[in-house]
Amino acid sequence: MKNEYNKRLAEVEMTALRAQMNPNFLFNCLNSIKFFIIQNDTDKASDYLTKFGRLIRLILQNIKSELITLDLELEALSLYVELESLRFENKFHYELKIMEDVSVEYFEVPPLIIQPFVENAIWHGLMHKKQEDGELKVTISMHGDAVRCEIEDNGVGRDRAARIRLLR
Repeated sequence: MKNEYNKRLAEVEMTALRAQMNPNFLFNCLNSIKFFIIQNDTDKASDYLTKFGRLIRLILQNIKSELITLDLELEALSLYVELESLRFENKFHYELKIMEDVSVEYFEVPPLIIQPFVENAIWHGLMHKKQEDGELKVTISMHGDAVRCEIEDNGVGRDRAARIRLLR
């Protein structure tokens, strides 16, 4: 009975995690499209809208499943990061590094498992930088029989980000 309870608890936690795609992100994406249209930058508006549509389609397809292949997860993650980078006028650069021994089409992960951590790196580290030299690196590697995901950024750090939020 305890195992069943723990399994159900894990399922509920994963459902909550999947629902975590920040609603503000969706609102901000639509506002960015509106901004590009107002600025009469139809190329950027079209590019942004295309990527936004692909991301939403992927999210809606993926959240129907408890597990998806790692390559689908990384595709959604890359679209998310591209949108955030465009929205913030390329204030940061993104690198996705997949080590050769990782079969992304073989491993399965819960949908949107990586995105909240990357969102945190962008919003609480990189967005507080003054220069446009932000770096975000996601590395996928093997760690024994498990897949390891490392997220690195050169943001301001948690302490400074907290102080900046307090000053606003």
